[in-house]
Amino acid sequence: MEAPEKTATFKEFPPQPFIDHGPQLPQHYGEDKLVAMPRDPYWLFLYWELEGPAGRQAPQEAPWALWVKCLTDQTSYHQDIQVWVRNWYLQVAPGKSYQIEIGYFEPSGHFKNLASSMVVETPRAGPSEDYTEIWAHFFKDFVRGQLVKKRRRPSGRPKGPPEVPVPGLSPGIMPPPASPGPKGKTI
Repeated sequence: MEAPEKTATFKEFPPQPFIDHGPQLPQHYGEDKLVAMPRDPYWLFLYWELEGPAGRQAPQEAPWALWVKCLTDQTSYHQDIQVWVRNWYLQVAPGKSYQIEIGYFEPSGHFKNLASSMVVETPRAGPSEDYTEIWAHFFKDFVRGQLVKKRRRPSGRPKGPPEVPVPGLSPGIMPPPASPGPKGKTI
């Protein structure tokens, strides 16, 4: 006698979710491009692609560099790099504007620029010196969503808990206790 065929159940083979990974992202987009962005007050993160016409014509054995221009101080310097790494962290000073160029040095010593970044500004390294802003303290200055105006008390009045004005009630009358709302929840 033959054993009945065993059918697969849902517990043995649960359905697998379909994950659409989309098309594969390209390694490059065929452009000559340099992007700079501040990471924090002391560092810029740079990434580049030199796959466009200028990058393909550049000699790979040439000494490559980043030309760093500080627009705030009107100073500049170069940082030697390996062009194949395609990204770099650059240490800079806080609170200044920079523009970076990537290129190589020709045999004559002239720097040949292939791509430039936009102007980026690093943030200050500390808090602002501007103390003119007055911030409201929510738990001190707001009652029931309304700003309580601070009044100076007359000197002869006894100190005690502040009277909070309630719209629609005359002074000295307490609001009614909270009533139960739908499903017994207190409103």
